[in-house]
Amino acid sequence: MRAWLLAPGGLLLCCALLACRGGAGNDLPDAGVSPQAKAEPAQLENVAVSSSAQPLTPDAGPLPVSLRPDEEAPPDTLSKDSSAWEIEALLRTAEIPPAFRGPETAIVAIDAVKKKTELRLTIDLTASRVRIAMRGAGFTIPEGTELRARSDRYGHFLLLPHAGDYRVAAPGSLRALLGERRIDVEPLMLASVVERWDGARRLGYRTRRIEVTNRAATAVFELARIADAGEGGLLLCRMFLDLMNAPPSTPACGADEVPLHVEWRWATRGALAFDAEVLRRTDVAAGAMAAPPANLSFAPPTLPEIRAQAIAEPAELAAFRTAPAPDVPATQPDGSVVPVVAGLVLTNASDELRFAWLDGAPIAWLAPGARIALPSLLRGRYGFAWRTFLGDAYDAPITITLPVSQTARAGDAGVP
Repeated sequence: MRAWLLAPGGLLLCCALLACRGGAGNDLPDAGVSPQAKAEPAQLENVAVSSSAQPLTPDAGPLPVSLRPDEEAPPDTLSKDSSAWEIEALLRTAEIPPAFRGPETAIVAIDAVKKKTELRLTIDLTASRVRIAMRGAGFTIPEGTELRARSDRYGHFLLLPHAGDYRVAAPGSLRALLGERRIDVEPLMLASVVERWDGARRLGYRTRRIEVTNRAATAVFELARIADAGEGGLLLCRMFLDLMNAPPSTPACGADEVPLHVEWRWATRGALAFDAEVLRRTDVAAGAMAAPPANLSFAPPTLPEIRAQAIAEPAELAAFRTAPAPDVPATQPDGSVVPVVAGLVLTNASDELRFAWLDGAPIAWLAPGARIALPSLLRGRYGFAWRTFLGDAYDAPITITLPVSQTARAGDAGVP
């Protein structure tokens, strides 16, 4: 009899407990979704490529689609002009080789070439577009070249000045584009993101600091919250992630956040830094932000072949010295002429594009196997070094005596 009475009570008790548990869960307010829960995991290789032939939707919707370098994208038709944030910024490498200090050294002339070859960027940000224009003679691609991006696509559109067409730089290609002058897609590498709390105050804004690390580099981002920046700053962050071959889906920057300072420490050696120097409101025409513009045709992912290029004019190089050094003979002890056909002959026998730095200024770049002569340099002693564009490999500075030949050899740069 007792068992018969207890059984329904036990059953009722179990039901009550189950109902309480279910009711408690339903009565609690919805918890906020963690940003990390929405984040896509970074990948060990290139992000999945989808066809860019599908309609381009400018705003929120599906996750961004990766652009393909071999596929044309429909024109981006923005309907109206918009307000934007404009950034004037500078890229710079660390450990610049010093100038040779002698009585004939003309520091003012050397500083003028340093200023001319600064790696300057003019960046326009809207809520869903970014345009990055390259200023200065120190890039391997022509001055005035633009990179454009949009929030619903991974990758960049490359616009060369006066070309009348555009090229697609797919995710994983910016490192090779800027460093090697090739639109080659490299494997993307898993990246971790760590919050480092408050950063420095920059351009009047407080910043938060994050650290992004993968096998290529460790990068520190200082991000400011800028009203109405939307996803423009996020697009700029994607560019910076691409320089270290990190996936564009890496959760580094959020909406209305703009990077004002970034520093990459390469896994090999050396460093590269981005510094925003001016931030201001501006208005931009819709066509200036279109990615890609309707009036440009699609071009294959190749660049005009240039094997070597002097980035300082002959007169600028001659001005590095006020006069030939009197203690540097132009002939051999037996009276014969020194067997060099120019003031400085450069040869790149390495397997990567190299910059030649003279007295702390970049004066020329050479593709692998290329050779260039710079005959206007006067006799004398100079500080010299080979470096890569990104500063991730370089030789120790040396003093050379002109006239002379210098050769970059495979395996030299990057060895401590």
